[in-house]
Amino acid sequence: PARSSIQYDPKTQKFSAKPGTEHLPIEQVTWYGAARYCEAYGKKLISEAQWEYVASFNDSPDKQKLLKQPVQLPAGMDEWIFDAYQAVYPGCEGECKNPRYGAPLELRPNTGDAVMRGCDPHRLASVHCRRTARAHKPVEAGALAAGFRCVAD
Repeated sequence: PARSSIQYDPKTQKFSAKPGTEHLPIEQVTWYGAARYCEAYGKKLISEAQWEYVASFNDSPDKQKLLKQPVQLPAGMDEWIFDAYQAVYPGCEGECKNPRYGAPLELRPNTGDAVMRGCDPHRLASVHCRRTARAHKPVEAGALAAGFRCVAD
């Protein structure tokens, strides 16, 4: 199936999708491309804490009942996460809300790795398609099965 393709107009500094692809997932995008796309709409890439929170609802029918709409993680693709990659996810100590690891977009270098979560269908499902699985990719690299989600902060 065809995948959405975003277009960027440097004159207007606006993003758009090619006609007819507006409702398809965007993939084959770098972390920077995804982060800039979200920023253009006043949003940010999902944080690892937000991703964990959403994923936890899929483990519990009782938690799903608390929601007005079902929460689903992207199936069949890894997802770019805002956070800069660290070997161990530091989580939260004490009182903290939605921590984000890594400098703001305008201060992030175009090198290094960002966190990827989700399920790349080209990898071993029993290892890579678990809620606890974490991966990382260079921020300047795109991947066939790499998508993203924009969220309000």
